[in-house]
Amino acid sequence: MLRSKKNREVNIFSASVVDLFASGLGVFLIVAIIALVNQKKENEAAGNLKVAKQKSNMMTLDSNQEVKLKNNISQLQKEIVELKTQMMRLKENQGSFEDEITYKMKIESLKVDLARANETAKNEKEQLERQLEQQKMKVSELNKKVEQIKNTFVNDQSEQLNPIYLDYKVGSRIRLENVHFYPGTERPIEPYASREVADLAKFLMKNPKVTIEVSGHIYETKKAIEQGKADDIYNLSGRRAKAVCKMLEGYGIAPERLQCLGYGANRPIHLTNDQYSEEAQKNRRVEVEILSK
Repeated sequence: MLRSKKNREVNIFSASVVDLFASGLGVFLIVAIIALVNQKKENEAAGNLKVAKQKSNMMTLDSNQEVKLKNNISQLQKEIVELKTQMMRLKENQGSFEDEITYKMKIESLKVDLARANETAKNEKEQLERQLEQQKMKVSELNKKVEQIKNTFVNDQSEQLNPIYLDYKVGSRIRLENVHFYPGTERPIEPYASREVADLAKFLMKNPKVTIEVSGHIYETKKAIEQGKADDIYNLSGRRAKAVCKMLEGYGIAPERLQCLGYGANRPIHLTNDQYSEEAQKNRRVEVEILSK
């Protein structure tokens, strides 16, 4: 009985100890758990604080970087403006440089053109000089032929002068019977006119001191002459006289020995209203007057 009772007491004590231990362990566990929870919260709070500080630092850093970036952008913009200014200056200088190069190229081109022009002018001058020399030779030959013709006219004793020139004196009028002209022109009717002028030239060559007046005349109707309307408005009579003088000069007669005048229709041989008649044709004439001998 006593042993059984003792065992029961021991069991009761053990159970009490177990309960007491269990109660203490539970409290410990609860305290430990609470401590862990609090530690975790503190850690989280510390972490959050650290993150907040980092974020704050990052924000401060971002703000500083933004200011620095703005400063850099402003500086870059200034540099861009300066570069643009330099580019504009370079373009202007480049344009001036290109203009100078173009100017120099034009000068060189002009120099080449001038050299070519000088060479061409030199060649043309030499060619003209050769042609001039050839012309001089031709003129010399022609002068020789003229002299031969003069000598032929003067020294040909077998051919007699036209009788109208045998008995002449100052004031004598000699009508060139075969020198007539086509109506309205100073063109002589050939070959008769040339033969007549050749006789006159021969007479002048044999008498070098004789000077003459060559007068031209035209046709006008009888009615116009009688009414005083015979005007030579185109100087046709003067042109006919000059035509004969040119023919005489061709034979070598000096121009200063010849006076060429036109009298219009003021000295008609015949009065007629028929411009196609023989009388009208005779009015279209040239006469010679001896001025000195």
